[in-house]
Amino acid sequence: MADKDTAAVRCPFCGAPYRKPIPTDALQLKCDYCGAAFRTPVSIGVEIPECTNHPERYAVGICNDCGQNFCRECLHSYNLRTRYTRAVLYLCPNCFKKRYMGRANGQLASGILLIALGLFFTFLALPFVFIAVIGLIQALYGVSLRGQASQELGTVQQGAEKKQTAQPSGAEEADADTLYDELLDKYVMHWGVESGTEILDNEIKAYMWEGASFGEAVNKVYERQQKNP
Repeated sequence: MADKDTAAVRCPFCGAPYRKPIPTDALQLKCDYCGAAFRTPVSIGVEIPECTNHPERYAVGICNDCGQNFCRECLHSYNLRTRYTRAVLYLCPNCFKKRYMGRANGQLASGILLIALGLFFTFLALPFVFIAVIGLIQALYGVSLRGQASQELGTVQQGAEKKQTAQPSGAEEADADTLYDELLDKYVMHWGVESGTEILDNEIKAYMWEGASFGEAVNKVYERQQKNP
């Protein structure tokens, strides 16, 4: 199975180049930097499905929850944080809202339960009223999360539209690639090929987790190296 040339393939979410060989039958790729799953570009020669919500557009990625195909406008980033997990998910509008509603409903249910327990124990001893107060606060927080879901959808929708009108130019992409290659040479000389590449990519990912694009992250690493050669 032959591999395709990856020189022109970039992640539609963060702008990072895809550096691995692409099998001829690959329908989707995963960005090593932001973690987004996206469809193999039409230019590579693989048939691309349409967006589930916009049949007139090609899909560029896959919703991490439902697994359906969507265009860039439909996929929204969602920061997942648990005790053991920290990741960025790319979700369609429905799954994005479900995530927020799940959090909201959990807070609301816990709050109502605490209110009920607090009122019950208040009849036994007045100090237990603080349980009801905590429950009321938690329930109100759950209600605010439900409203925040719609607000967040509107915010990320506007952000997606702005990104579409402000995509990095070819010169910016070339500049980021040039800086990356220059940094990689230094890191490889200092730590070796495998370790140097891993260290550089991890430093870039750290900036991207804070919201930077691939090009911005590369520039930040380069500037830091210039200050601390």
